[in-house]
Amino acid sequence: MQMVIINLKKTALVFLLLFFVNGCTFAKEKAENCTGHKIDHFLGKYQVTSVVRYRGGLTTEVQANSKLKSILIIDLNLFDMAGFAAYESKIDFRCVSNVSEGEVPVEKFSSFYGLRSDREVIELMKIAPQIEGATGIPIQFEIVGEELWYLFDGWVYKYSKSNA
Repeated sequence: MQMVIINLKKTALVFLLLFFVNGCTFAKEKAENCTGHKIDHFLGKYQVTSVVRYRGGLTTEVQANSKLKSILIIDLNLFDMAGFAAYESKIDFRCVSNVSEGEVPVEKFSSFYGLRSDREVIELMKIAPQIEGATGIPIQFEIVGEELWYLFDGWVYKYSKSNA
């Protein structure tokens, strides 16, 4: 009987030790990977304040610059980008580690092209517009400081919150 109790104590001790180690690891990953902003922080009206070429594409400089001052609205009940409006969009956040030089990532972010490559973590906001009961093509923004960056056809469209 005493042997069974000792084995149970050892098992419980090992379980608690594993739980503690895993709990610390998960907490550490979470703290290092995300900024901690809630969704409310990103809701609002944005405007394209800058357009930067990062690689070749079919969009000309004139076409890209014509998007300056374009409006983006992110709300829990409305997503409107360049006149395309959708209601009840699903918003997800994801954080990925920035790749080291020499590594070729599966997904290429702005840092891959040399824009803000000093970041250790790239925070992403993916918005999937709900269109007539179906989920539309997700639109992904990189969160860089207080800006939202949208990469499209060789250009980065930098959105800043509008006061209007």
